[in-house]
Formats: sequence, C-alpha cells, structure tokens
Amino acid sequence: MHTLWHVDLLVTLLFMLALFGIALGLGLWAMRWAVRRGMRVLDDLLGALQQVSRGELQVRLPAYSTAESRRLASHFNQMASSLEQVKAENATLTQALLALQERERRQLAQALHDDLGQYLAGIRAQLFLLRSVTGQLPVVNHTAQALESNCQHLQDGFRALVRDLYPVMLERLELAEAIRLLGQQWQQTHGITCRMQLAEDLPPISGEAKAHLYRLLQEALTNVVRHAEASEVRVRLRAGGRRLRLVVRDDGRGAERLDGGGIGLRSMRERARCLGGELRLLTRPGAGLVLSLSVPVEGLGS
Repeated sequence: MHTLWHVDLLVTLLFMLALFGIALGLGLWAMRWAVRRGMRVLDDLLGALQQVSRGELQVRLPAYSTAESRRLASHFNQMASSLEQVKAENATLTQALLALQERERRQLAQALHDDLGQYLAGIRAQLFLLRSVTGQLPVVNHTAQALESNCQHLQDGFRALVRDLYPVMLERLELAEAIRLLGQQWQQTHGITCRMQLAEDLPPISGEAKAHLYRLLQEALTNVVRHAEASEVRVRLRAGGRRLRLVVRDDGRGAERLDGGGIGLRSMRERARCLGGELRLLTRPGAGLVLSLSVPVEGLGS
C-alpha cells in the first residue's frame, strides 16, 4: 500500500513536470514568435530608413497586424510622404528659379546688345572717321587711335559679357554647333586644349533643354579652369539607345574623393535633374575627372 502511494505520487510529479515543460516550451515559443515579429518590423524599418538616406523617398511600410507596429509604420509613412512632398516642391521651385534666371539673363543681354553695344559701335565708327580726316595732325591722329583701341577692347569685353549672360547662339544654332563655338572660345580664352567629338544627328531639343545642356557644359569647363590644373579637356556628345550622353574628361590633378561640391556642382546636378537625367562624376588623384551626363531623349523635345 505504501509502495503504491509512492508510485502514484511519482506519476503525479512526472505528469506535473511534463505539463510544466510543455507550458514552458509553449511560452518560450510564443516569446520567440513575438520577438521575431518585432524584429521583422525593426528590420523593415531599418531597410526603409536606409532607402530614405539614399533619397528613395517613395518607400512605405506595410500595414502590420499589431497596433504598435501599425502606429510605427503610420508615423514612418507620414514622414516619408512629407519628405517626398517637400522634395517635389523644392524641385519645382528650383526649376522655376532656373527658368527665371535664364529669362533675366536673356533680357539683360538683349538690353546690353541693343543699347550699349550700338553706342560703342557708333563711337568707334566716328573715331575711325575722325582719324581718317585728321591724318595731318599727329596729336589728334594719335588720340583717335588710342580711343579706337580702347573702344575695341571695351567692345570685345562687352561681347564676352553678353555671351556669358545669355548665349544668343542657342536661338540660331543647333546644340552641337553652339557647343563647338563654346569650346573654341573657351580654348582661346584660357589656353587649354579642348577636343570635341560632337554627333550631328542629334534628336530634336527644345530651347529650355538646350539652355540646360549648354549651361551645364559651361559650368563644367569653368570648374576645369578653377580646380583641375589640366592641359587638355575632351568633350563628347552623342545620342544612342534612346538617351543623349554628354561626357567631359580632363587630364588634371583629380582628387581622392568628391565632396558635396560647391554651387557650380550643385547647379549642374540640378540641371541634370531638370532634364530627367543622371549626372555622374569619377575621379582619382593624378587621373583627372570625368563628368558623365545621361538624359532620356523623350524629355528633350519641345
């Protein structure tokens, strides 16, 4: 009898231990399941934040089953949506500012050309006439020559100023020819060899797109003068595979890495974005810098 009581007690204890083990296992499994669900939410959040840091603001978190996870996802999605809206508003504002800048430059260049340019040309013509009729008077003749020379220098500088403010050639020439003239004038001014490979069979390009491409190249050449210490620049423009590609390569000092850049680089990036294109910069010490712009053709037409 005593032995049977001990056996029953042992069986009961074993049964209770088994139940406790099962309950403990179920509890641990439930905790693991909950932790894994929480970790999955955190992993999704971390991945989404990494996308946001790369500028991919269209990322959104899904609707989770738990209330806490839903609130977290909702707050993140609202933040990403606000950032995306601000980015779009900034892009629209920047495009408007660039367009306004081009209009102001055009108006100022036309005013200078139509007003002051004609006055300078008239003064120079009158000086030439004065010198032609006063050849017998050395002092007057010398003064007329000096005035004519000064007018010539003033007129050359004035033309360069008008050209920098607004390249009138863009309204009269195709993009490739305007770029070729830009390269020739830049080479003459700075003494740096500028070799060009420009395709003539380019797709139709609107006036606004031409201005963006021309200004971007102009800024790239300006950066070469300021920073590259180069002796040669190569410019290539071609179209293929439904994209227009502009490449500017110099043989300057290069750099270990590219920082955020100044206003010039930022304006180039913004012009590339306005064109719907991608701007890439590659460099290394002693190997110069390569600027590559790729633009979809369908966004260039008028």
